[in-house]
Amino acid sequence: MTISDRVKFMKKSKALFVDGGIAACLDGDASGNNANSMLNHNQSNGWVSRFGGDTNETVVVVDLPSSLKVDRLIFNNHNFKDIKAWILDQSRIGKESEDFAILNEDGDFLLTEAGTTEATSELDRFMLKDDDGGNVLLDQNSGRFILQQKPVYADATLDADPGLQEKVTATGIDVSTSYFSFDSTTAVRVIFKVLETQIADQQKTLKSFIITEELGTFASYPAITTNFTRNTRAFQMLGNKSRVIKGPIAFGGSLSFSTYPGQADADLINTLLGTDDNFLIWLCGGVSGSSYFRYTIKGFNVDDIYLCQISTDLSMSYTNNVYLSGYNAMLRFVETVK
Repeated sequence: MTISDRVKFMKKSKALFVDGGIAACLDGDASGNNANSMLNHNQSNGWVSRFGGDTNETVVVVDLPSSLKVDRLIFNNHNFKDIKAWILDQSRIGKESEDFAILNEDGDFLLTEAGTTEATSELDRFMLKDDDGGNVLLDQNSGRFILQQKPVYADATLDADPGLQEKVTATGIDVSTSYFSFDSTTAVRVIFKVLETQIADQQKTLKSFIITEELGTFASYPAITTNFTRNTRAFQMLGNKSRVIKGPIAFGGSLSFSTYPGQADADLINTLLGTDDNFLIWLCGGVSGSSYFRYTIKGFNVDDIYLCQISTDLSMSYTNNVYLSGYNAMLRFVETVK
């Protein structure tokens, strides 16, 4: 993992449910397909595993809408003590030893194999969903199929998967957001496993699963101002008292550059200005603790990753109009939906 204490920007997650991403926990979900709750940037909800206990390894499969370029993987606001994740550009349903059979809903056999990692084209990239009856349902637009025995995603099997692009691991985790960086690759599926939680025997929780590309990280330190609003409305009542109504908290702020050095940061400012898609801003850059922050304030926590967009025009100038000096600029941004 590479990390710094400087402001970091990334594209929005490429596995968002609203964009066609889908997730399933192979142990089943507490209520419907609860795992899809991790595929957004809203930290008001999230995923909770069905079974607690540090002896129960939980396996989650996340499918991206298509094969997409990625170079960053973030588990945002979790309670995991360990993580193993396989990033694949393709994946085959298989079982290490025991026979399995895939049937359609009429009970007709489509495939019967033992120990295979191959699959026919119509079986490629099916999503697995537990039906709470011991079977795994494989949904695709063309119909639904049933795998009679649950496939076992053994580490060795995943390590040998022909579509494996990257494998990332972490143990002894004591922070609530875990960040992995790797060389740019393509991905269509991520499989991750968690065994232990930071407080023993809890159910596993994850607010937001993010797989994305980094736009850039500032090399220096602009002045940062944050703003949090609940869009408060106060209505005066007949008795001269007021009724106050508040909405959810929304984030916004500004980055100010005064006599600022560095071409790389000027280029990143230009990249952000030209970005039509919403992007993620991580003010703390991924660091936490008293070595970096004397006080804990909202917006600079390691979990505080916001989906934003530039909200005003950009004006830039050389300090005192001296072209060999630093530059001045201000970026204002607001939190966005999706």
